Amino acid sequence: AWQNCPTLEDLRQLLSSKLDAISSETIASLTAYNFILEALFGAASY
Repeated sequence: AWQNCPTLEDLRQLLSSKLDAISSETIASLTAYNFILEALFGAASY
């Protein structure tokens, strides 16, 4: 919500705390779309 991080370390800490609050099930539901997985696996095969 429009937070200003004066340093890169402050930004890292803020992002880390926000990501820790998200459950692994939520992350999986946002990232487990077939087209994302296919793009990632395709990129990894090069």
